[in-house]
Amino acid sequence: MIIRYNGPVTWTLPELDALARDRAAMLERLLYEVNARQNLTRVPREQFMERHFWESLHPIWALCHSELARNLPSQTNSQPEPDSSQAWNDSFRPSSPIIDIGCGPGFPGLPIKILFPDVPITLLDSHGKTLEFVAKAIEKLGLSGVSIVHGRAEEVAHQPEHREKYALVVCRAVGRFEIAAELMAGFVSVGGCAIPHRTESDESFEIDLDRLGLTLERVEALDHLRYPVLRKSQPCAAAIPRKWNQIQR
Repeated sequence: MIIRYNGPVTWTLPELDALARDRAAMLERLLYEVNARQNLTRVPREQFMERHFWESLHPIWALCHSELARNLPSQTNSQPEPDSSQAWNDSFRPSSPIIDIGCGPGFPGLPIKILFPDVPITLLDSHGKTLEFVAKAIEKLGLSGVSIVHGRAEEVAHQPEHREKYALVVCRAVGRFEIAAELMAGFVSVGGCAIPHRTESDESFEIDLDRLGLTLERVEALDHLRYPVLRKSQPCAAAIPRKWNQIQR
């Protein structure tokens, strides 16, 4: 079920302190300086805050709504609805640690880190050149508690130091939904969540999640974007995720 609040959602933007605003502006400047000679993004610079920065925070918004809904009393014949005004509050922090798989030039991972600087985050991508930019951005922004991993998600997920170690797994633009779900399942710890960034072109999120140890808790909608909140209910099979050529079938 897609949860809407008063029709199409107009979400409340989180407050950014002076340091976070400065870091967001610096990230924008760095991205487009490097983009002039290396293809990192097709998003026009004037759309950076909306499409790169704020959209990167949507999974946190979705997680907050899901957590609020879990804590509401059950309502007869209706889905419990959280108060959307509480989407952002001083007491909410995402559980840690977090991993962003297929991070590209750092989205959504870097904006999440800027907003929650005390939460450890791992940025994973298979493209070394892109990760060179990410490393430079981390240094220039003065961020700590950020790890960079160069590798393929379906292989890194089987490494003991990453296997089901993350309370929150996010990803953006990583294949079809069923592919993203399988890649994320190997990283998320039992009780944690995987929240992929999807669009309204995803016709259904009703796939076989049991074999991944995942349960579809909610699907949050913001305009044309969709954020399925996948809760890890049990460890996934040792073979998950499978090799890339098998996942694609």
